[in-house]
Amino acid sequence: MKVIFRTRATILATLATLLISANVASAQIAPAEPRVFIKGVMLIDGTGAPMRGPMNIVVQGDTIKQIEPTTPNISQGRPTSITLVPVPGDQIIDGSGKYVMPGIIEAHMHYHAPLPKAYVYKLFLAHGVTSIRNMDGRIRPDDDFPATMVAEAKRLRAGEEFGPRLWVYAMWPEELTAPEDAAPLIDHWAKLGVDGVKIAFNGGLYPDTFAAIAKAAKRNNLGLAVHIAEARIPGVTALSVAQQATSIEHHYGYAETALKAGDSPDLPPDYNYQDERQRFRTTLGIWLQADLHKLETQTVPQLAALSRDGDFTMVPTMVVYEKQRDLTRAANAPWLERYTVPALLKRWRTPEKTVHGAIFDRWTSLDEAQAAQAYVKWEDMIRLYREQGGHVAVGSDSGGPFQLFGFQTIREMELLEQAGLTPLEVIQSATQEGARVVRAKNLGVLRPGYKADLLILDENPLADLKVLLGDRPPIDADGKPQRRTLIRSVILGGKVIDPDQLLADVEAMTKPNAQTGTP
Repeated sequence: MKVIFRTRATILATLATLLISANVASAQIAPAEPRVFIKGVMLIDGTGAPMRGPMNIVVQGDTIKQIEPTTPNISQGRPTSITLVPVPGDQIIDGSGKYVMPGIIEAHMHYHAPLPKAYVYKLFLAHGVTSIRNMDGRIRPDDDFPATMVAEAKRLRAGEEFGPRLWVYAMWPEELTAPEDAAPLIDHWAKLGVDGVKIAFNGGLYPDTFAAIAKAAKRNNLGLAVHIAEARIPGVTALSVAQQATSIEHHYGYAETALKAGDSPDLPPDYNYQDERQRFRTTLGIWLQADLHKLETQTVPQLAALSRDGDFTMVPTMVVYEKQRDLTRAANAPWLERYTVPALLKRWRTPEKTVHGAIFDRWTSLDEAQAAQAYVKWEDMIRLYREQGGHVAVGSDSGGPFQLFGFQTIREMELLEQAGLTPLEVIQSATQEGARVVRAKNLGVLRPGYKADLLILDENPLADLKVLLGDRPPIDADGKPQRRTLIRSVILGGKVIDPDQLLADVEAMTKPNAQTGTP
């Protein structure tokens, strides 16, 4: 008599095969809503958790329906069932050897009229940016702002326009300086449907007015983003603002918490905040006046606690100041010539006092050295704050000089990595933390029930964030066509988009004879 011995592994494999076969046989009914079935992809979910996979993902309609390993797990000695299989009508994407992550949420950008909307939207989407927070930019110079922008956001969310999801922040008018001005205007904006209020905290805005604005914004469940201008009055710093704001933009107001003599920096006698060149030469240098020990032991722990325990998120926009430490790099990035509208690029490269940030008529090595030294302290603060549980989101301030939409969002991610965040933390900042900033509870993470905004990549972004850049020439060194980007697909609300085609469309728009039309 023959005795057949079967190993435990053989038995489990056989059970797994039977389970898969049973599910395949039973799952043949086409769903009511269109589905996308992503097979065997490596998953980066956006929470900061390690990558895992290979996984199968089902997107149904505009929602992530289910995520499951491609092979059974062993639970209490038995294989778990495989429930995800394609059904007739599925759009199947082979994710073998590929990677998936949530769509990027750009937390600080500006429209600059009259650029065509398609130009802005396609650049962002081509870089995996599926949501944008607009900080006072306009589609047309004569817009009825913010009403027209709110209407645009509604069209985008309804699928009536092609573009990323849009969050609208209304800019607080500088001429309104009294506390009693806050409630009526913010109540009006809330009825219009804005998502938040942006404030430039300058010398004309006093703490009592800011408190009234913050109170009205909170009552209306609106975000409050603050740019602490260097024209602020003494006593207004990141620590005081973070107690009431949902985000602080840029680098201003942090170093002032750790100055050796009060919170007023040592400025030149002829310093004039309205002089752009003088202001940009001076403001980063304030970091060099800060007491690093005080910054690390007092400011950072307090800021991190306000973030952990409250609503505050830091949006550094490091990339917008990078041109101050390396102007040549910023002004000659390889993608500028291919993807920038010529008139816009000419304007950026022509110093002009009336253009915000176009200050570089004589930018010296000393200017760049001071900025580089300031970056060291700024980066240390961001890293320590993040290590202590503070929330950091990705914002590029795109739209200003050399700040090309999409490209600068990815560069901001690189700079956060250089500041000391891990690649997983950087992706979390660009996704989950961005959702925190725009106050969206169903975005920024790959999990069932969340909106289906995903990126599928040919290479691992944890090994190189540059794989998110659309900077590859359409023809390789051997004269053969190649994709302009290593993002294989962008999925926005369940719809699959080819980013390579978007980049080709944008390049066509930048030709001198292109008919870009009006937005």
